[in-house]
Formats: sequence, structure tokens, C-alpha cells
Amino acid sequence: MAEKNCVLILIKIETEKICDVIKKFISLKDKIKEMFVVTGIFDLVLLLENHSQQEIIDIIKRDIQNIEGIKKINILMTLKRYRHLLKPGKR
Repeated sequence: MAEKNCVLILIKIETEKICDVIKKFISLKDKIKEMFVVTGIFDLVLLLENHSQQEIIDIIKRDIQNIEGIKKINILMTLKRYRHLLKPGKR
């Protein structure tokens, strides 16, 4: 079975726009697998999964990049996933 494409998008948001940006991402729930509010340099992390590279590029350009209030985006494309090794009883 082929591994799913997995992309993490780290997003820095203008403080006063955080709620508006989160609402916008909720409206994109058919494209976003998970969303996390985080501490640190970035405010939000999106997980996109099972999209082709072209679909990911399109989602970023069309749906994410131009949302008002986003200051910075950092995109992490996974190369290999080790989830199966982290399950209890696996070595």
C-alpha cells in the first residue's frame, strides 16, 4: 500500500485575526485533515493528507496563501512516516 502524502503547514497569524482565520480554515474542512492551535513562533498548524503535490500547491495558492491576517506560512512535506513503529507492541 502506498504511503499517503502528508503536509504540515505552519501559519503565523496577526493576533487580532486569529478567530477569523480559524473560521476560514473550518470552511475548508474537506481539504484539511486536522488543525492545531500551537504555542511558539507559529499560531496554527494544518495537516493535509492524501493530496497529490499539484493539489497541495493549488490548495496553498488558491485557498490559504491569500487569507487576510496570515503573516507567514512554512510548508513541511513529509518524506517518510514512522507511525506504525509508534503503535504499542511494535518494535
